[in-house]
Amino acid sequence: MALSSSPDGTMKAQVVYWGAEKSGKRSSLRAVHEKLKADRRSPLRTVPTRLDPTVVYEAFSIQIGQIAGAPTHLEVIAVPGGPGLKTTRKQLLDQVDGIILVLDAQADRLDENLASIAELRESLGSYGQSLAQIPVVIQYNKRDLGEPFSIEALHRRVGLPEAAVFETIATEHSGVLQVLTTLSKSVVRILRETAQGEPSHSTTGPSTEPLEPDFAMRDALESGILDEGTEGEGGDLMMQSTQLALEDSWPAPEDREKEQTPTAAPSNGLKIQSVGIAQTIGELGLRVPLVLEDEQGKSTRLALTISLEPLLDEDL
Repeated sequence: MALSSSPDGTMKAQVVYWGAEKSGKRSSLRAVHEKLKADRRSPLRTVPTRLDPTVVYEAFSIQIGQIAGAPTHLEVIAVPGGPGLKTTRKQLLDQVDGIILVLDAQADRLDENLASIAELRESLGSYGQSLAQIPVVIQYNKRDLGEPFSIEALHRRVGLPEAAVFETIATEHSGVLQVLTTLSKSVVRILRETAQGEPSHSTTGPSTEPLEPDFAMRDALESGILDEGTEGEGGDLMMQSTQLALEDSWPAPEDREKEQTPTAAPSNGLKIQSVGIAQTIGELGLRVPLVLEDEQGKSTRLALTISLEPLLDEDL
């Protein structure tokens, strides 16, 4: 991973949305751009490729603070789809710092998803890179169109067990900001370690080390996430509430004793319909897929991600 510089001294890191054609790469990029504050991101650009100016991709940049004393922007790119654009996609991976792997959650897109991943591995290999060396976040898009647990079946075939995973509906702007925020934090951490001459611990999984917050990046990205929480239907709000609850600090032992024993079903009439196969995330994380059902029989799918790190900080 390496920062590139411009004549004005501004540094640039690059992340790409990668995935099969019509998986939702461009929709995700546009949704994120629309959600971010205008004073923190550039206008959306249509950029001709170097290899073929008639082929274009969309991109924009985000201010993420300073790295090694220089103002730094995060360049966000959605690679073009299409079977004849393999060379163009490969060119956009040159010096990439992070990848959002956009996979279509529909069961009938399995082969196209796997072919896209194989192409990604091959293209990175031509630059002497691999998915184990670059931060990767998996975005299962169109979760509203996928059957329950079809995403889990796909995930077992992807072969990236340590990657952070999100389920999104890009056309409804649901979940996309969380994806980019997670990847951006990993990218910034590794770039700072590299700039300071420290060994970087990549890669696909979330860091187990504390990350000093970058207030410019947090303001640009996470404020959009909070705004997103006021939109959408009950299922999306419930998913966001679950994520926020898990990110709160672990209660002190004396506070735990005062807490009431939780019920098996959420208080708003939802009940657990089924539980998928739990998977580890790195050394200290666990991801459990759930399907919840409301009083009208409507199902909602979500993934419960648990970090065990706070427990290890206490003398238990």
